[in-house]
Amino acid sequence: MCIGLLSLGSCDNKKYNILSNRNATTYSLTVNEIVHAFRSKKEAKRLKVEYKSERSVEENLKMLIDKEVDFVITQNDVNFTYKERISARDTAKKFSDANIRVATSLYPEVLFILYADSIAEPKDLEDLLINRKVHLGGGERSARLMMEALMVHFEVDASKINFVRDGFDAKIKARTPEVVCYLTNIADPFIEELLSEKNLKVFSFDKGALSLNTSRVAGFTMKYTPAYPFIIPVESFGRQPYKPVTTVAMNAVLLTRTDVSQYFIYELLDALHKNKNTSLLLSSIDESTENLDNLYYYPHEGALNYYNKDHPTFIERYGRTIAAFGTVLLAVITALIRWRNNRRFRRIQKCYALAVDVEKSLSDHWNDVEYLEQSLDVVLKIKEDVYDLLAVGKLEPNINFLAFQEMMDSLIEQINVSRQNAILLDIRDNRKRDI
Repeated sequence: MCIGLLSLGSCDNKKYNILSNRNATTYSLTVNEIVHAFRSKKEAKRLKVEYKSERSVEENLKMLIDKEVDFVITQNDVNFTYKERISARDTAKKFSDANIRVATSLYPEVLFILYADSIAEPKDLEDLLINRKVHLGGGERSARLMMEALMVHFEVDASKINFVRDGFDAKIKARTPEVVCYLTNIADPFIEELLSEKNLKVFSFDKGALSLNTSRVAGFTMKYTPAYPFIIPVESFGRQPYKPVTTVAMNAVLLTRTDVSQYFIYELLDALHKNKNTSLLLSSIDESTENLDNLYYYPHEGALNYYNKDHPTFIERYGRTIAAFGTVLLAVITALIRWRNNRRFRRIQKCYALAVDVEKSLSDHWNDVEYLEQSLDVVLKIKEDVYDLLAVGKLEPNINFLAFQEMMDSLIEQINVSRQNAILLDIRDNRKRDI
């Protein structure tokens, strides 16, 4: 079995670790779900949890690059540079990450922009944010970077906004915020708590877009490529929102490296998909290649093997087309061969006709030495032309050629015999005249 699966790395017994922390964050809960789902596999003992104190996403990525850990859950934009929205200090934190790959997308992290119901329904993002305190919670860094990018895109003057970086849910709940920006999974119970306890509403970028492709945020996501437009359905949190809400989201992703076994990644994804119905955090994983869309990093080869496992092969997909094309091509080639052979036959047939004409004329000039010598020159020239055509591939040395060659040799011998007889007859006649 090891020999048969060696190319996939099934014989590699290397152990891998996945980064987590002991706080009850969405990421740590997701790690627990992943490890639990993987227990169904015989390779389960090869995956260990590496607990670290909660760190920034940049530090987590650096640990992955330095091989301190083998798997990290983070936002899809962890190392994405959007030149109009990212500050100098963020740009400096970019790493050389050529070996980073995505094992799978996990679930959407949705941007919730909540505002006090005492505020009149805002016309747009600028109307909501200007001259107000804006609290950043949840994935603070990603929420801040996405908000900065949105403000650049919608031309909102950031100097007129008072950002409050609370960082922790408890600090936000202890206040009566005007505006809260929160980047989290759609099922986060904290959002429902804020909406019910703080009398907040959910801001929508569009009041009546016909589709996500025609929404205002669609243009934003063309530049901020790790994100995509997202609809929060009616009554997702109790009775809120009262109308569908247009916002943006990006996927939380499970990152790994190119040196992690393809076989291990394949088995990990197989376990996640088989157990996703038992976990709310894993339920969004799609078993199609759409799960690999909108990714900042390339998918791992093991992930590509898994998501393409049910796809028809090239032959299966285009077999009928290839067969039809092959039939047509064979017919064309057959026709071309037939045309070429006919053309070659007509060439040797023409030479054969010239030789027959010479042969027929010999009976009328059997005693004319000069004519016989001219006829021999003509026959030899015909034979020379035929061999020239054969040399350049315009004739084929088939049975027709062999018959022609035999006929030419016989004709040359006939002319030579007639010529010798004619010469002897001339000599005899000359002697009689001399006598």
